[in-house]
Amino acid sequence: MTHVPAAEAIVLQEFANGIRPESDSMNDDVWYACYGSNLRRSRFMCYILGGTPKGASAANPGARNTTPPSDARPFRLPHRLYFAERSARWQHLGIAFLETSRSARYSALSRIYRLTRKQFLDVFAQENRLPLGEASIDFAELHRRGSLVVSESLYGNCLYVADVDGLPVYSFTRQADVAPSARVPPGEAYLKTIIMGVLETFPGLDAMRDLVPYLTQATSGEISQPLLRKWTVACMRQA
Repeated sequence: MTHVPAAEAIVLQEFANGIRPESDSMNDDVWYACYGSNLRRSRFMCYILGGTPKGASAANPGARNTTPPSDARPFRLPHRLYFAERSARWQHLGIAFLETSRSARYSALSRIYRLTRKQFLDVFAQENRLPLGEASIDFAELHRRGSLVVSESLYGNCLYVADVDGLPVYSFTRQADVAPSARVPPGEAYLKTIIMGVLETFPGLDAMRDLVPYLTQATSGEISQPLLRKWTVACMRQA
């Protein structure tokens, strides 16, 4: 049996995990693109620092590296936003997902956070209720395919979306799209959290002209425009 030095064994394991040494190490930076409640920075930071987000009943453990994101920017994901499932955290109503296919017609309003690759894995683990350190993504395969199902949980489908400043943009969504007839609109608290996050991320956005139609389309018209305008105005007053 051939002896492999410890340092070389680590490098070989990195290749096995789809991580290229030096260029794609666990400490290299990537962008995490969020499109739901994590648009609100205060909520997202609970995934980094640990803690209980406002309105939640359970605490997040936080990332193993608690360094805040080194950058954050508005971003438009080339995927259609929709709501489905029934989340116990959010009034047993719908939560946000991206359709798995890229779209030339629709885009999801997003915020990208610059994290280390290890922090991204920890965010992925917390979103999918996995123990820290147990999330594993073959990034080389993800880059080849554009999407990769790595967990059976709700957000187990990882997406490679684009590159920004030479760094990959990753997001995640459901394994397969929910049929339009089976989609579930979100509740007031969840949608207001998204609205607040969009207003934070896109300060120049015309909320009545752009945000309300965006949410109407994403909720498949299940929430009336007058009600969406009412909730948006309430959030604008808080912003």
